[in-house]
Amino acid sequence: MTMGIEEPVVIIHDLLVGLLPQRELEFVIGHELGHIKFDHVLNLTIAQLLKVPGMVLDRVPILGPFLKTGLDLALFEWQRKAELSCDRAGLLCAQDPDAGYRVMMRMAGAPALYAAEFNIDAFIRQYEDLQVHQKDLLTRSFYMFSTATRSHPWAAVRAYELKQWIESGEYQAVLDESPAEDAPWLTTSAPDPPTLPMAHRCSHCGIRVPATIRQCVACNTPVQAQNALRPCAACDAELEPGHQFCETCGTPASSTVPPMESM
Repeated sequence: MTMGIEEPVVIIHDLLVGLLPQRELEFVIGHELGHIKFDHVLNLTIAQLLKVPGMVLDRVPILGPFLKTGLDLALFEWQRKAELSCDRAGLLCAQDPDAGYRVMMRMAGAPALYAAEFNIDAFIRQYEDLQVHQKDLLTRSFYMFSTATRSHPWAAVRAYELKQWIESGEYQAVLDESPAEDAPWLTTSAPDPPTLPMAHRCSHCGIRVPATIRQCVACNTPVQAQNALRPCAACDAELEPGHQFCETCGTPASSTVPPMESM
């Protein structure tokens, strides 16, 4: 949940922090930060104030209720589109499409106990199948009336729209934009590779494996070189495997120290 305008605050429930793996938690936090970046709290506050004249219109015979309903439906439509925009922000933060899809499946009610068995393709196909059946007037009417007064799209719709954005190439285009003009450290030479092995992210259960241990303490999976937590060249923060930018300072991953081979 995000609140505040001049000094915005993101609230994450402690149960969510304990339940979600790191990438999925990054997606959720990035989604909420998107609300801040896009000024959704301010815009929603202004929209809510517009309901006041709508209440007056509701008292106007015949025409008033229609005008008020139109304003309400337009507000709900904007809120649903805002959620889709913030899903993109969450993906840019996590840089892991599957993590975003898994968050959607959890919101749809998929049990956390079977998180490793989530069938992402089947989940997204739910909306694709609905689109096929929307050629039928009854199905299209049901979908329209069931979503018209919702502030959030169906979870399967959000996953589908996120996939469409990725496949359009716009997601990769954003990642490919290097902030070189805002990163003077990119022109400096990278530090010498470290002499000690790096910490790793377990490829099976996702926990952080300390640098001095060669297998996961939770599931005994051997560490892999491609899952090394490389240090950022600018701030020394650990860069998650697969991330293209440092989460702390935004330095491109190409400026970080290459991972050492596992011992």
